[in-house]
Amino acid sequence: MVPKTTIEPTGRVRAMLRAVRAGRCELSGGTEPDLFVDGVPFCDQPMAHVVVNAGLIEAERPVALCDRACARLTPAGMALMGEHTEFSAAA
Repeated sequence: MVPKTTIEPTGRVRAMLRAVRAGRCELSGGTEPDLFVDGVPFCDQPMAHVVVNAGLIEAERPVALCDRACARLTPAGMALMGEHTEFSAAA
């Protein structure tokens, strides 16, 4: 999978990916899905939209607009994690 956009793997992005990998995240439905961590809306929804649009995370199943589904890493998200050794030790 080729990411739709490029993204700088900042600390916030890496933390989001670690939380997704740990199974702590959900995505809402819609064209700009919102990210929830441990049931709470993520503090930086615009960055969550960037991460989704970059093709790093996705919902595990199709999601209706008023619904949520577990988030998972895409192959691109897993590849980005592999570039950072701290991901291997986390989660």
